[in-house]
Amino acid sequence: MNTSLRRLQPSPAMAVALIALFVALGGTSYAALKLPKGSVGTAQLRNNAVTGAKVKPRTLSTSDFNRASLRSMRGPKGDKGDTGGQGAAGAPGTALAYARIVGTVDANHSKGITNANLTHPADGVFCFRGLPFTPQNVIVTPLPGYSAQQGTADLGQNHVSCPADTQATVLWVIGSTLTDALFMILVN
Repeated sequence: MNTSLRRLQPSPAMAVALIALFVALGGTSYAALKLPKGSVGTAQLRNNAVTGAKVKPRTLSTSDFNRASLRSMRGPKGDKGDTGGQGAAGAPGTALAYARIVGTVDANHSKGITNANLTHPADGVFCFRGLPFTPQNVIVTPLPGYSAQQGTADLGQNHVSCPADTQATVLWVIGSTLTDALFMILVN
């Protein structure tokens, strides 16, 4: 054989390398062209096959991570912010009347109820009358330190010692004994 043709003939190693190259390229092309869309999923992926470098930026949301992973992503707690300014005054309350009762009406913590409206004929009995409206609802709650006592509030005269024109009655008891208490009353 001619030496110039012999030089153009590939060596056996080169022939094997070329065959391997064409098989590899052909197999990748086959997979790219023949696999149906969506056929590769979680079940086909090995653990740690998808790394951060392989994920397109800004394509993951918090729903893609478990809670432990999300907790580990938190940074350190920031400094406390500045105190905000004074807020606007709130809307007026809807109570027609309320009062803090400390034996008498505490004028600094009342609206629509004065000492003229309160009768205290016996221990634990408080009668309210002369209110400028017809009460539809009355609620009482003890002031701190009096929570062991139980208060009941009723519309109208609910105790014999209250005057006949009583609009709301409050009774405070410990066990079955009437006793005085400090409380708030709300009347609508």
